[in-house]
This record gives sequence, structure tokens and C-alpha cells, in this order.
Amino acid sequence: MPRRRSRARIVYEVLSTLSREGPMPPTRLSYVARMPYDRFAALLDQLEEKGLVEVYEEEGRRRVRITPEGLRALRELSAALQVLQRLGLDE
Repeated sequence: MPRRRSRARIVYEVLSTLSREGPMPPTRLSYVARMPYDRFAALLDQLEEKGLVEVYEEEGRRRVRITPEGLRALRELSAALQVLQRLGLDE
């Protein structure tokens, strides 16, 4: 049975994808997160409330981009996940 990913790992994957690939539609990000859209939408709302991402409209379509605060969080999350991996506590 596959291991469940931690919430931190999912947030890391979303933020790192936005950092690498730039703004994208929320639906595409739900594929990155490997979550059903309704569950992902709740996570996206939380990330936006914390100022880690910005949801905006461009040419009538919703898009998501990482914020400077999101980039800082991504660096910190990356370091924390590396420590957990070294300790054998994450994937």
C-alpha cells in the first residue's frame, strides 16, 4: 500500500511546481497535488489566506502564482523536509 504523503509534502510539491513552472490554473495544480479538485480547493484557499500564493484572473481564467512569502516558505519547507528524510521520518 502506498504511503500517505504528509500535508507538508503536498504543499512543498505545489509551491515548488509554481516556482519552477510559473502561474497555472488551479485545476492543473490539483493534478500536481494528486488530490480531487474539491479537496485541493480547500488547501488552495488556505495557501492564499497565508499569503503563500495569489489567485488572480487573466483573460477570464483563474490562475495561481507563488508570492515572495511563498518562495521563502518553500525554502524553509525544503530544508525541513531534507532533515526529516535524513532522519528517516519522511518518505
